[in-house]
Amino acid sequence: MPSIDVSPLFTPLTINGTTIPNRFIMPAMQRGWAENDGMSDQTIGYYLDRVNGGMGLLISEGVIIDHDAGYVDIGEMHMRPDTYDGWARLGEVIKGAGGHFLLQLWHPGAVRMDGQGRYPDIAPISPSGIFNGEPRGRAITEQDLEDLTAGWVAGAVAAQEAGLDGVEIHMAHGYLLHQFLWHEMNRRTDGLGGDGMADRLKFPLRVLQAVRAAVKPDFIISCRVSQWAEWDYDAKIARTPEELETLIRALDAGGADMLHMSTRYFHNPEWPDLHPTRTLSGWVKEFTDLPVVTVGSVGMNVDLMQTLYSDRDELQTIESSVAELLPLFEDGQFDLVAVGRASIGDPELVTKIRDGRFDEIRPFTRADIFDIAGDLDDHGVPEEILKLAQQAADSGD
Repeated sequence: MPSIDVSPLFTPLTINGTTIPNRFIMPAMQRGWAENDGMSDQTIGYYLDRVNGGMGLLISEGVIIDHDAGYVDIGEMHMRPDTYDGWARLGEVIKGAGGHFLLQLWHPGAVRMDGQGRYPDIAPISPSGIFNGEPRGRAITEQDLEDLTAGWVAGAVAAQEAGLDGVEIHMAHGYLLHQFLWHEMNRRTDGLGGDGMADRLKFPLRVLQAVRAAVKPDFIISCRVSQWAEWDYDAKIARTPEELETLIRALDAGGADMLHMSTRYFHNPEWPDLHPTRTLSGWVKEFTDLPVVTVGSVGMNVDLMQTLYSDRDELQTIESSVAELLPLFEDGQFDLVAVGRASIGDPELVTKIRDGRFDEIRPFTRADIFDIAGDLDDHGVPEEILKLAQQAADSGD
């Protein structure tokens, strides 16, 4: 018998007409198993194992839209016409097993460095041609905005034709759409940037609205949003609840069906001086009735960057994480929870949680992420990320 009552997390939830059997999501995590930038049998098997292990909803690793300035050197997947068939194969397998699947679409923006990828002579692009306060590449033009929007639309339409349940638009972690939302990276003066959130969100909203207009009404669109960037844990795209409200209400009105709020630690209050226990997802729930996902080191005592780039010891804490999640769920601070590294460690994680078999869960180890990452390496990782993760590990943060 379960030592804690996990049944609230095993109630179904309907998202834009698609019913998810429980509240657990596997979030996007890079695999590095791409074959010619597309799907592989190894990747399909990996996802199928998690469906069979009880995961309610799976989200693909980040798949870069079809855009010449999007190629980096980390074994990533790309969404372009010659890779579409692989996603159709995946869709057939996932549906055959009764699973539900979203494809995450992203663009690295200024995280890409000069000389990287398939087109090394093409400069990195970003809202203002800067990265971490220093010049990098060039600022995005109006033609770029049109081409980028078309890339997200084409990827979403292809995902729909592949039989997937929806897409997730990546607006987090310091990548291109996050760069637009963040005042430190977006210094444009053309009405698409600057100090006001209402201006900074205009291009991400344009992408969302274009995707919504291009797909069927019951095709799920999730938006993944974070405050933090991979090289700046203290970054805040929304410096106040009012700025967050402006963003969330715009995404809601713009056609999002789900909001996936990424944090380093799911239980941390976002503005503790204003509310001692309200998490980022909890604040978002104040501003929308859309399903909201919480995420951040569920089942782990260190965050992802520390796993990748530090030697800090890791401890798996699944049962204690679930015990912390339950009161937040009952308090209405989230609707679904994304579990990343722990679901790498054990594909049957969700079934074992449901059955209370916490002692049978295979622990995630640092070796798992490198074994699973295939060709994934540090080529595309800015030095700032490496330094920050080490500092966090050294400080015990």
